Amino acid sequence: MLINALLQGGFWNEVGEALENLWKSTGIYETFLTAGWQNYVMIAISFVLFYLAIVKKFEPLLMLPIAFGMFIVNIPGVYHVLFGEKGYVLSEFIKDGETYNATHEVFRGTLSELNAALGGSYTDTSITDIIRTSNGILENVTLNGATGDLLISSKQVIRDFGLFYYIYKGVDWVIFPPIIFLGIGCMTDCGPLIANPKSMIIGAAAQLGIFLTFFGAHCLFGYSATESGAIAIIGGADGPTAIYVTQRLAPDLLPAIAISAYSY
Repeated sequence: MLINALLQGGFWNEVGEALENLWKSTGIYETFLTAGWQNYVMIAISFVLFYLAIVKKFEPLLMLPIAFGMFIVNIPGVYHVLFGEKGYVLSEFIKDGETYNATHEVFRGTLSELNAALGGSYTDTSITDIIRTSNGILENVTLNGATGDLLISSKQVIRDFGLFYYIYKGVDWVIFPPIIFLGIGCMTDCGPLIANPKSMIIGAAAQLGIFLTFFGAHCLFGYSATESGAIAIIGGADGPTAIYVTQRLAPDLLPAIAISAYSY
């Protein structure tokens, strides 16, 4: 009887399903099947920064935490654990010049829930493109009683907030950068400046780089004026300033600009 039970197809189907579920629950499956090549590139860069900070002693107070953050957020499948469940918020809005202000929230949900509600085939990439090129306006939709254009929020963590979400809020509300970088700046900048006062010329020359970068980003690569300003401020050679300006002008570029500002 045992042999007959084992030979029945239902038993082996259950075994196969159990093994499949076990495989999909492993980090190996998450790593090799759901990660993009960008994750691997950023993890490799984080190892380089670890090496520079620990072995070469290059700005370890800055380089080590940057490398750690770069490494941990690019581990495939870890986003929803660290930050919370990723999704989008759609709202009605009013336009004030070039500024769009959300007034009434119409929808809040994950990407799959958004596609189900709109019957579309949106991806994170397509929505990011809408946010960047169309001011976050989703045109001509009908959703939960609202008809017309809706504003997509660039804030993507919507529920089940993780620890890193609350840590990020310290950056989002510009609490941590002044506290951290004021101390680090005094420890790392004042000594070399006093020892070599002519290094102030480098700071003056950085202003030229700001303007060249602004017009290059705006005219050559098609970034908006606010995004170009956030990118150009990297040339000011001042990380806290870059973070603050980016948070005000182009929050969606904050991770890339923060990494760029402190990697050079």
